Amino acid sequence: MVNEGRSWSGRERNNCFLNTGGVRFADISAASGLDFPDDGRAAALSDWDQDGDVDLWISNRNAPRLRWMRNESPPPSAGGGHWIAFRLRGNGATTNRDAIGARVEVFAVGGRGRRLVRSLRAGEGFLSQSSKWLHFGLGGLTAVEMVAVTWPGGPRNGTAEEFRGFEVDRRYDLVQGSGRAREWKRPAGRAALAEARSEPPAEPAETSGSIRIPLIALLPLPTIEYEDAAGLRRPLRAENGRPLLVNLWASRCAPCLEELAEFAKKENAIRAAGLDVLALSVDGLATDRSAGPVGPGGPSDPAAARKAVERLRFPFAFGRAGEGLVQAFQYLHDGVVVLRRPLPVPTSFLIDPRSPPEGSAAQGPAAGGPTNGTAGRLAAIYKGRVTVETVIEDISHASRSRRERFIRAAPLPGSTIGHELTERAAAVEDAKGQFQLAVEMERAGRAADAAVQYREVLRVLPDFAEAHNNLGLALSRLGSFAAARRALERALELKPTFAEVRFNLGIVEEGEGRPERAAVRYREALDLKSGLAGAHEALGLLHARRGDLRAAREEFELEVRLHPGSASARNHLGLALLDLGAAAEARLQLEEAVRLDPRLADARNNLGAACRRLGMIERAEEEYREAIALQPSFAEAHNNLGAVLLRRGKLAEARATFERALAIRPDFAAARVNLDRVRALLDESGK
Repeated sequence: MVNEGRSWSGRERNNCFLNTGGVRFADISAASGLDFPDDGRAAALSDWDQDGDVDLWISNRNAPRLRWMRNESPPPSAGGGHWIAFRLRGNGATTNRDAIGARVEVFAVGGRGRRLVRSLRAGEGFLSQSSKWLHFGLGGLTAVEMVAVTWPGGPRNGTAEEFRGFEVDRRYDLVQGSGRAREWKRPAGRAALAEARSEPPAEPAETSGSIRIPLIALLPLPTIEYEDAAGLRRPLRAENGRPLLVNLWASRCAPCLEELAEFAKKENAIRAAGLDVLALSVDGLATDRSAGPVGPGGPSDPAAARKAVERLRFPFAFGRAGEGLVQAFQYLHDGVVVLRRPLPVPTSFLIDPRSPPEGSAAQGPAAGGPTNGTAGRLAAIYKGRVTVETVIEDISHASRSRRERFIRAAPLPGSTIGHELTERAAAVEDAKGQFQLAVEMERAGRAADAAVQYREVLRVLPDFAEAHNNLGLALSRLGSFAAARRALERALELKPTFAEVRFNLGIVEEGEGRPERAAVRYREALDLKSGLAGAHEALGLLHARRGDLRAAREEFELEVRLHPGSASARNHLGLALLDLGAAAEARLQLEEAVRLDPRLADARNNLGAACRRLGMIERAEEEYREAIALQPSFAEAHNNLGAVLLRRGKLAEARATFERALAIRPDFAAARVNLDRVRALLDESGK
């Protein structure tokens, strides 16, 4: 619901109800001043300013995250009601020290036998914990005769206790077993909280509709390339220690052209601030966003972008953005903004040139493996038009402390709690968010970029076993097996029962050419977690590579039984059955693999082979063509398609298909043999 931009509260204002005497409640939401349009969550009661009435703390999912609502009821001296409050202390033997679960009864003089009763609870309401002071409002009653406390443990343990000697409008400590109330005196000093308004700041008309997103946790820039004005591929990075503003625009977007014109007009101010600008057109991309967010609308002419830049006499660097660049920035945006909407045009990204502190990812992995060097860190995102003045003001954002960046990023004014514990907790939350960003990058096949993010997470959380594990897996996919092993062994030190780590160590063992050691690792993982996804499949692949197809089949069948929704396992089972001569059974498994994952090119190719064995030649041709459409560089599928075309007498098309297979893989012996054969047939036929 959050990702879709929906409100959990239904955009309702807060409500407050008054007990009118135990029979009905009155809605006093507006009169109380509590009817904020916040997406409210938790509420906690506490006499924070210690003036004898209960104040209210409210936390929200949106801003402001925390409100303190001061109770302004008049004191007894001004005609208000009286009160009394107690703090309980258990003996630590039969009762917990905090006395959670204790029940307090107040007998007031003149109360006509009525008791005021409260229990001390741990946790109250939704995600809340109110003060452990028990506060009793006495109204017009001016004396308390006796207070009875039933301590946790029950009457059989002799835990009922009476206390006397109270004055109203006071606070008391009640210690279990003492039988005497001790008045509590407030320490000197006052909480320095000032009244504040938190209305959203008004936006100037010329910038309305734009969104400025300064980052609190600065994200290392992924490996990104763009096409420069000469058509050459270049890495995107902040150069010569200067910040870089990357602007995505389109020639059919009027606000984009206005923004570029402003950049050109204020060239001197931009250069004086030490800022570089790189304007990248998205014209011609399949995800043409000249009419708004990514979506249908048809590509525009890339030449139009050059004409627009020349017409504006744009004085800064410009070029074209590719799909990979747009996707990379989309990942960064989605790692910061919960509402994951496609980026509009114009959108700009402020890149800080400085590397993170020593030992972080962007400087290069200490243990080896890929790095993005000094490409920079993302410091701010601007969706919609941004003024030159705003960008120049944000240049210093990355050099500030985390707390200062937090304050600058807040959409509303307010106060922050400056404490070592809160700073650490905030940094941990940032690192966990960055961990999720790395996971998504890895799922998208960007293992090098994911490794950079995992290392940045580990700079903040060096004992985060899951991050070490994921880093090891990413490095293994990049072929950096020694560095991967170090990361995984560290994860195992931190979490010896982490089955996935042992599985990933098996992948490393395979990569290093030790299949027997890999099998041991996979079985260790299964001993720790019998249903671990992929482990039986990995063992099956090891058997298949050794030529033991029956053992491979057994492992693949186990994997499918445990994880019937695994398209990969069904594909491998189908291939094993095909090699064992069970083409009909293989076809059923491969058809299910394709149903589960229609984009799995290998399963399409194997299904084509099964259909070919069963004499279903037209179906085989169809599956081979699907495999090639999904993966144009799939040399085996090209060769298999050529074989089917040859069998159907389509010699010229078969020759072209074999030639494509060899262009992809010049050492493909089977394709070479097939090509020679079809050429001979064409020579015989005089074609």
